[in-house]
Amino acid sequence: MAANPLSARFYTLLEREVQRFVRRPWNTFLPPMITNVLYFSVFGVILGTRIQEIQGFSYILFLLPGLVVLGAISNAFENASFSIFHGRWNEYINLNVCKRL
Repeated sequence: MAANPLSARFYTLLEREVQRFVRRPWNTFLPPMITNVLYFSVFGVILGTRIQEIQGFSYILFLLPGLVVLGAISNAFENASFSIFHGRWNEYINLNVCKRL
C-alpha cells in the first residue's frame, strides 16, 4: 500500500511548526503576554478604577475572560499567518498555494 503524499506533507509542516515553537519560545509566547499585560493595565487598572461593578461582578473579573480569549485568538492568527508569509519569503511555499481561487 502506497503512502499518502498528503500525510507526508502534513507531517512535514507539523514538524516544521513544532520546531519553530521549540527553537523560538520567546518569539512565540512573550509578545502575547506583553500585549495582555498592556491591555489589562489600560482597560483593567486605569479604566477599572472608574467602573465599579457590572451585573454584580467587579470590572476586572468581567474583563479578564475577554482578554484571555483575545490573546489566544490573536496568537493563533499571528502564528498561522507568520508561517505562510515566512514560507513565501524563503520560497519554500509556492506562489500557487497562496493565490486566491
